[in-house]
Amino acid sequence: MFRPADFFACLVLILTLCLPGCGVKKWPEPRAGEDVFSWKSVTVTKTSNCLTIDSTLDGNAGNLTGIVLEIEYGMDLCRACPFAPNMTIPLSLDSPEVHRRGRSITVSHCRKDGFSGPLRFRLSGINVYPAIEPSLSRVHTVEDED
Repeated sequence: MFRPADFFACLVLILTLCLPGCGVKKWPEPRAGEDVFSWKSVTVTKTSNCLTIDSTLDGNAGNLTGIVLEIEYGMDLCRACPFAPNMTIPLSLDSPEVHRRGRSITVSHCRKDGFSGPLRFRLSGINVYPAIEPSLSRVHTVEDED
């Protein structure tokens, strides 16, 4: 026969074994301070058909897995308006348009019909960890060459 004291002892034992399994479960998160990178410097040279963008990364540059070049161009470019790219070019690090030397990255992008008029562009660096948002450079404006 089961006595109330035995029942209580079993209940305490079961709860003691089950309680450590309770609580908030979370997926492991990247250590953002150690895993992120940012664009330290970005400069551009524009010719009639090509953009050559020289950039340097700061932080954990080894976590860069890809680059997206975003370009907004056209004769009616509004410099005071929010950046609204009308061309997005995803680039892998082994693309012939991308040259990497340590923290320095050069992106060359050419169009056979060229770039007429001023343009604005931004680089977006894709991190190897999907939970970390892409690192965005500031928006750069390139005037039409004279």
